[in-house]
Amino acid sequence: MNDVAPPVTAAADDPRSRFYQGTILRLYSGSRSGLVRTGSGRDVPFAMSDVRLLGTDRGFAALREGMQVGFDLGWTSRGRRVTTIRLFD
Repeated sequence: MNDVAPPVTAAADDPRSRFYQGTILRLYSGSRSGLVRTGSGRDVPFAMSDVRLLGTDRGFAALREGMQVGFDLGWTSRGRRVTTIRLFD
């Protein structure tokens, strides 16, 4: 995958250095799912039932369209999906 790696200038202890960087493009509250746009412009779907959400205890309600997030990817039975979303301060 050719997504933009975390910034090299991030300190090793900065949580941003551990994740790809992207933006929440769409949220679908009915299905508790959405799309993250990667740094390279690819849109990758997620379903909250398959996502580990870090940085909040509010769950799906903490997410907003346009929010900058860290994320990680994995393969599910439905193809490539966001598997972790990290919210930053």
